[in-house]
Amino acid sequence: MVFRRTGLPVVVMALALVGYLAGRMLHGDGFDAVVDGWLAAATGWTTAAVCWLALRRSAGVRIEYALATVAVTATVAGDTYYTLAQDESGVLPSPSLADLGYMLFYALMLLALIVVVGKRLQGAAWPVFLDSAVAACGAATVLAVVLEPVVGSSGEAGLSARTVIAVAYPLFDLMLIAVVAAIFAARGETDGHWAALVVGLLIFAAADVVFALGEASGAYSVGSTLDMAWAVGIALIAVWVDRASRAGQPRRRRRTAHQALLLPGAATAAALAVLLLGSEQHVPVYALVLASATLVLAAVPMAFRHRLLRKLARTDDLTGLFNRRAFHDDCVQRLAAAAAAAAAAVAGAGKRSGALLLLDLDRFKEINDSLGHEAGDRLLVQVGERLSRSLRAGDLLARLGGDEFAVLLNGSSADEADAVARKIRDALAGGSR
Repeated sequence: MVFRRTGLPVVVMALALVGYLAGRMLHGDGFDAVVDGWLAAATGWTTAAVCWLALRRSAGVRIEYALATVAVTATVAGDTYYTLAQDESGVLPSPSLADLGYMLFYALMLLALIVVVGKRLQGAAWPVFLDSAVAACGAATVLAVVLEPVVGSSGEAGLSARTVIAVAYPLFDLMLIAVVAAIFAARGETDGHWAALVVGLLIFAAADVVFALGEASGAYSVGSTLDMAWAVGIALIAVWVDRASRAGQPRRRRRTAHQALLLPGAATAAALAVLLLGSEQHVPVYALVLASATLVLAAVPMAFRHRLLRKLARTDDLTGLFNRRAFHDDCVQRLAAAAAAAAAAVAGAGKRSGALLLLDLDRFKEINDSLGHEAGDRLLVQVGERLSRSLRAGDLLARLGGDEFAVLLNGSSADEADAVARKIRDALAGGSR
């Protein structure tokens, strides 16, 4: 199953990566023109080619894939420039054009994930960004303590540009990991290609932390073990791009209270640990500031987090309409209210209190089978929008699941319900606008 779903470009990339890793381990530390020059460059550009082919497969219409593809290309170009422009000791003065390529990687990958959040989570996107900010701030607090030897080694001379850039890399990694973690916590992404992205970013972040720590002594040079870690990390990100371009909408689970509190809770615990550590021994001031900011960010949404979770539990993930549970609850409430009103007013006893319309889409399964689930999802979103425009204020619309929708017409007679049904039919039969 795995091999059937893996395309030839990914297989070629994997072979190139294995060849590079084997050559690096056999050669040992130190720069080798064949392994760290030609073989490393071939592996990197093969990785970029996997992303470009995946972008072409998706017809270039998915902006997140385009951003991720350019991001991978930018970091590969940075590696190539670093190798070509390094001095005899394997070091390149910083900042350089290589750093520009690396910074572009982080910026473009962050934009790609923001687009994913906006598309997949729709109206629930802002809680993901808030949780991402809390998680990133908490992780940065811990990282500030870990990287204190690097920052503190500058002494009275102040931070050099090289040190600032080296410390910035793991901070950007944390931002990317925080956004991905918030996506998982918000909707429980379960497709396998997301695992490749998570592992790739974690390897990337670990390598960047080691690189930043090594800046205190200038330990890094081309031909070290870090090069292998970066190569594996970027290859896994390319696997994410390739697999994501082949897959439809990821399978999602409903967000629970446990998931919603996981990231803020972990970030709060980290911040408290740093504050407690600061009461016993020296901790950098900026780490204490980050810890305090984490606690503030985590506390702000607590007042309305319960209301947000209730809204998410009653909302359909795809269309943003009410789901089956919300529709059932509101129907019961409205029917109870109508029955009470009819019992209290004899004049209204013979009047209909409303109408219930149930509809589904004919041959919808054929659309999923022939055009893919992503096309089917776009159709369902458009159907929901057209239904919403066809209803009156006070009417209740929900997606029950699959291609099934339900409409509760409030205070509607039989003739009025028939008129609304014809209006809905005409709206769905009309062309796109």
